[in-house]
Amino acid sequence: MRPLLRIGLPLAALLALGLWVLGQQAAPKSALQALPEWPQIDVQRVAAIEILQGDNRQLAIRKKNTAWFVGTDGEETRADDGAVRHLLEDLAHMHPVRVVSHQPAHFSRLGVADDASRVRLLDGQQTLLLDLLIGKPATDLVSTYVRLAGTSRAVTVNRSLTWQVRRIPDAWRMRDEKKTQAGKSAAEPAGKAP
Repeated sequence: MRPLLRIGLPLAALLALGLWVLGQQAAPKSALQALPEWPQIDVQRVAAIEILQGDNRQLAIRKKNTAWFVGTDGEETRADDGAVRHLLEDLAHMHPVRVVSHQPAHFSRLGVADDASRVRLLDGQQTLLLDLLIGKPATDLVSTYVRLAGTSRAVTVNRSLTWQVRRIPDAWRMRDEKKTQAGKSAAEPAGKAP
């Protein structure tokens, strides 16, 4: 009987441990770790993109007919369609990968506090389609920490958005427009000669 106990007892413990591990894997995620419902973006409906930086800089990109125009400081020039399309496609195809935090105290560390860079998409009637706080790149460098405005869950999404949102205004202009803007700056007098 003793040899049977020596083999049977550890085998029963191992079986119990295996069943417990399987039960843990099959257990549903807690409500705190459940991925939030995510808005579906129809790129064709987007008529305006507003990019707000934490330092109160604002950039407005608006669609007129089929062309995009970027406006800064009251001046509007033709936007780089490729850059605009890239941002819109990334926003339309992003989806949350995991919940990182639901505690506002952690939002600053992730770059998604209320004063973070923000992207707002609007349709032709100025209806808000998306209001997203864009944080730091995630540790894998291909994901981004984000938070839907007004929510309390910071998540990672499967797109790299930080660099797109933090572009300088000139990076949104078409190449010919960039040269024109640079030419205007060079042609303006620096000041009056004495």
